[in-house]
Amino acid sequence: MAIEIKIPSVGESVQEALLAEWFKQDGDVVQKDEPLFVIETDKVTLEVVAEADGMLTITTAADTPVAIGAVVGSIEPSKAEPSKDRPAQPKEKTKKPAASPASDLEKTSKPPIDGELLSPTTHKAVQIKDALAPSVRRLIAEKNLDVSRIKGTGPKGRINKGDVLLHLEQAPAGIPEKVDALKEGSVSTEDLKERKPMTPIRKRIAQRLLEAKQNTAMLTTINEIDMGNCMDIRTRYKETFKKRHNVSLGFMSFFVSAAVQALKEIPEINAFLDGDTIVYHHYQHIGVAVGSERGLVVPVL
Repeated sequence: MAIEIKIPSVGESVQEALLAEWFKQDGDVVQKDEPLFVIETDKVTLEVVAEADGMLTITTAADTPVAIGAVVGSIEPSKAEPSKDRPAQPKEKTKKPAASPASDLEKTSKPPIDGELLSPTTHKAVQIKDALAPSVRRLIAEKNLDVSRIKGTGPKGRINKGDVLLHLEQAPAGIPEKVDALKEGSVSTEDLKERKPMTPIRKRIAQRLLEAKQNTAMLTTINEIDMGNCMDIRTRYKETFKKRHNVSLGFMSFFVSAAVQALKEIPEINAFLDGDTIVYHHYQHIGVAVGSERGLVVPVL
């Protein structure tokens, strides 16, 4: 008899959750205590494991809001007894096929889960990917990163979220092909936008931050930076720049370049909320206030 997979209760005040991600696919063979999927609420993120060995049947897709106690799938327990029509095989031979389904599934060419873009051409790469936490897997997939290029600093070399962020800082991820196409006019800025629905946790964070902004005094933080290199470059080229463009070389170009690099590394800064959806921009439009003979204008770069 099939075992129902239900959304567990995570607190008396929580009535709904988001089924964020399935770790397995419909029809996969799973083992007891193996993680099946992850749910997110405005208070907690929780992995749900299998209650028994068997074949998985999925009835609710990922990224779907579900009520607490709702059935999202089932597990058909595997048959442990040998068939009556055939004699039982020796233990040495029965162990081998019993262990093969999990490994065979990893090697099949089924569509990858969670937008897998991690070059899973080897069994080792698949094993590394499966060992990652859901938040780390999601971040790697969103940034289109190769997991084999990221150095892990966790226990036994496991990759954590900090390792991924450090990798992004050292090698900023972007989409140069689409940016070049934008310059050529073959794509529009709408093609460089990405829309993602907010998770319950993100919604609650946004709500709390808005309340804090409305109810508390906002302060300004001033940090000092070393501009020595920029000043040296400006001193070296300001005369040549003045002769060529008839305009003095200032520091604004350095600030714009730094802002563009920061926006590439941290795309969340270059995003906005549209209802319950976060809109990411994979391009940088920066307005610079310029004093002219007609007055103050703000050209967009």
